[in-house]
Amino acid sequence: MNLTQKTRNLNLRASGAVSRYHTWPTLKQQTVADHTWNVLRIYERLFGAPEPYIFQHILYHDAAEVITGDIPFEIKRKNKDFKDAYDEVEKSANEMLGLSRTLLGLAPLDAAKVKFCDLQEMAEFAIIEMEMGNRLARPIFDNIIKAQKALLEKDILVESNKDIALIMRNALYSAEPESAQQNFLITYSVGFDFGFPNTAKDS
Repeated sequence: MNLTQKTRNLNLRASGAVSRYHTWPTLKQQTVADHTWNVLRIYERLFGAPEPYIFQHILYHDAAEVITGDIPFEIKRKNKDFKDAYDEVEKSANEMLGLSRTLLGLAPLDAAKVKFCDLQEMAEFAIIEMEMGNRLARPIFDNIIKAQKALLEKDILVESNKDIALIMRNALYSAEPESAQQNFLITYSVGFDFGFPNTAKDS
C-alpha cells in the first residue's frame, strides 16, 4: 500500500466522523457514519439487500464531506446554481478520495430508491429529535416530507415502477409529526421485546 492509498484510507475513515446538521440546533450530534448505516438499513428493509454497486454508492455517498463539510439540505434544494457548483466540488473531492470509479452515478430508478432512503433517514432523525423535546427539528421533518413527496412525482416512479412507488408511499411517515412519532416509537419499542420476563409486571 503506497502513501497515497494510506492517506485516502485515513481520509475515508475520517469521513465517518464528520458532523451533520452543524448549522442547526440538535440534541444529538449525528455523524456521517451514523447516517450512512441507517440509510443502508432502510434500503435493506424496503427493497432487500442492495446490489454491490448500490451498497458501495450508499457507503461512500457522503464521504466527500470530509473535504467539503455537510452542506445544509435546504441550501442545495432551493438554489440550483449553488447545487450545480457544489456538485462539481464534490466530484473533485471524490476524485481526491479515489472514489471516482465507485461513484459513477446510478440508473434513474436506483438513484430514486437511494434518495428516498436518504430522506427517510433524515425524517427518522427529526422524529427522534422531536420526541426528545427538540421542537426546532420540526422544519427538518416538514422539509423532508415535502422532498419525499416531490420525489414520488418523478416520471420514473409515476409512469413506470409503480410497485416501487407503492413501497415508498407505504413507508412515508405522516405529515403530522405527532402521528409519525407515535408510529415510529411503537415500532422502536417492539424492537426491545426480546421475550424476557417483565419483572415489574411479573413480580
